[in-house]
Amino acid sequence: MHTPPSPRLPPGERKARLVLHSTALVEDLYAIAKEQVASEAARDLGLTSKAVSLLTASGLALTVAFTFGSLLIQHPEVLSGLFWLFKYLLTVLYCLALLLGLAASAFALSAVRIRSDYVAISEENVFNKELLAKADELDLAHIDTKAAVPESSPSPHGLLPPMPDAGTAHFRRFMIDHLWDNYFNNFDIHETKAKWILNGQKLFVGFLMVIASIGITLGVIILSQRNPAAPVLPATQCVAGPPGPPGPVGPTGPSGVRGSAGPPGRRGEYAVCPSPVTK
Repeated sequence: MHTPPSPRLPPGERKARLVLHSTALVEDLYAIAKEQVASEAARDLGLTSKAVSLLTASGLALTVAFTFGSLLIQHPEVLSGLFWLFKYLLTVLYCLALLLGLAASAFALSAVRIRSDYVAISEENVFNKELLAKADELDLAHIDTKAAVPESSPSPHGLLPPMPDAGTAHFRRFMIDHLWDNYFNNFDIHETKAKWILNGQKLFVGFLMVIASIGITLGVIILSQRNPAAPVLPATQCVAGPPGPPGPVGPTGPSGVRGSAGPPGRRGEYAVCPSPVTK
């Protein structure tokens, strides 16, 4: 934000200081006054550009934020594994982010709104009948050196001498005061606009920080849910052991013939689980 080069003069003091004889000095002051008005016009363009950029950025960010919120409403299972306090905290942070983004947009919109308190060069002041007549009379006094300057044309040292461009200097002294009033009026408007833009930028930075923290938190939650720990095989999935050895041979019969073999043994009851593969 800009600051005036010096404290403002009390009413009427500026006009009193502009009562000058030197036409060259009046011309320099007139050029300075026009430069001040032009600098405020350029400053208005720069502030408006910043406000439009802020409004565009906050609008796009709010669109993403609202889309993000609608996805959470459609898929509440994302937050199902969180403790209730964290759910409440995320909800509060999301509402805070929306408020910050909307406030930033409101400040930006206030900065670019159409205002009715801007002032420009007044037609009445430029074509002031008495002022133009007096300026023309003073210029004619220089052309006709014999013409007397009326006593109604005061100067710091009495009557204005018939010098070149005396009437033009008289007109410019009046316009310097008018241009300086316009400069201060527009300066105050631009100071207010700059404060609005600065506040909007601060709110937008806060909005981005809150949204980023919410996004990082939810991203960690989703990644942790999609990569669970490897499950342990239950005992029922273990492989059964091999069959047991065949049963004992039957007793020898009365004719001396060996008996047939008994039934095979039962299948082993122990279980063999797969051992982990080692590299």
